[in-house]
Amino acid sequence: MSNKQLFIGFLLSLAVMLGSCSDCEETVNESAQNGFQAPTQAEFNQIQQTAFDNSIQTASFPADEGITFTSENGVTFTINPGCLSLNGQLATGIATLEFSEFFNRGEMLVANATTVGMDVNGNLDQLISGGEFFIRATQDGEPLTLDCPYIIDIPTSLTGGDDNLMRPFTGIVGADGTVIWVEANGELFLSQDAQGNSVYTSFIENFGWFNCDRFANNPGPTTQVQIAIPQELDSANSAVYLALQGEPNSLAFLYGELPVGLDAHIIFISEADGLFRYAIESLRIAENQQVIFTLQETNVASAEDLISILNNLP
Repeated sequence: MSNKQLFIGFLLSLAVMLGSCSDCEETVNESAQNGFQAPTQAEFNQIQQTAFDNSIQTASFPADEGITFTSENGVTFTINPGCLSLNGQLATGIATLEFSEFFNRGEMLVANATTVGMDVNGNLDQLISGGEFFIRATQDGEPLTLDCPYIIDIPTSLTGGDDNLMRPFTGIVGADGTVIWVEANGELFLSQDAQGNSVYTSFIENFGWFNCDRFANNPGPTTQVQIAIPQELDSANSAVYLALQGEPNSLAFLYGELPVGLDAHIIFISEADGLFRYAIESLRIAENQQVIFTLQETNVASAEDLISILNNLP
């Protein structure tokens, strides 16, 4: 069972547990009177898929010659000549590069590009990101594979400056689309680009998800956080995320117990007529913390506006 499935079950049990309260009953009645229509799972998935699709930058290049590509945010990576194959043969002809980059909690949330990592003991913890990427190359819709690593340079200024604890992580995608990050084999080190700017440099052996990260490593005792979502919604057509106050380059799904005393933003989202329905609870985690989201406290925003709202949180 995936961690997201565990998380979904957690939400469902909480909705049942808290659903009998009088406030929740009033919410149901008022929603029915106001003609509220819950979104389908497909409608909810689509708004995040659309946000991810809108993040994709593309470039065409001769497959056998490779490419040096600079992203909209100044990330540079190089695929050397002769490094791409199609069905086991050297790729020739025109190839298409697809590149997505995420640096802040707003971009991560609308595209469901979370930063939760698994350590060597199998424990999940939140990651602080120095840049989260999805990269692939195709030819006529067929995926190309790498025969040698490509090189990526990520400006450290995009995420607050140099951090010697950053390491390379690769994303493992589950059947439900959840990405869990594990530390990758290989090097990631601080260097300088041609202009003298500080960058994280890494050599990456495979296409797909790549992240420059460190574990948050919040110390102290932990507690279960109970989340109740509006009864009209469920874990198929909504989601709950965790953002750390003071850490704008990080976003998690709720992966387990959280540290007592952690300053956090708990963010609920769903879909409303092609837009994001959302609510935010900013708090310091207490023992046996409970957070209840009602439909009445939600607002609706476009992806662009929600990104701005989340990125302006402390």
